[in-house]
Amino acid sequence: MTAPADVTARIEALREQLHRHNYLYYTENRPEITDAEYDRLWRELVALEEAHPDLVTPDSPTQRPGGKVAELKAQYPDMPSYEYGDQYKLSAGWILDQCGFKGQEKFGFVFWANHALVVTNPHGAGYGELQKLVGLVVATARQKFGVTLEPEPLFVK
Repeated sequence: MTAPADVTARIEALREQLHRHNYLYYTENRPEITDAEYDRLWRELVALEEAHPDLVTPDSPTQRPGGKVAELKAQYPDMPSYEYGDQYKLSAGWILDQCGFKGQEKFGFVFWANHALVVTNPHGAGYGELQKLVGLVVATARQKFGVTLEPEPLFVK
């Protein structure tokens, strides 16, 4: 069954937007939309592709590694994961290490060279910079692995 032209056009537009925003964020370091808006576009594309699997293409942003733990484990056999009811908990430290954060300085914060979960603030960066750092970490994990990290601890102003 062929999808309506408007659905095909919308899927193509969403793919172009997501590719553009990935480029702006990761290559140019100048995001134009919030993480929430990116997530909304992503969810819309996923829903349309699920409803029209014949329109899924290998270059779609949704076809990057991630989403299902089994797929991730096949690609990254050393990835630690833990069953949690009907869900899985992935090792955030391992994910951050794989994203290349170890030893890096971002927004005035420094990731420890031995373990990316340890972050220091040697330059006295503020709450705004911390929010940017959390956004970068969450977006990078989503881009590379297709998973959403839940920030811990919760931040209270």
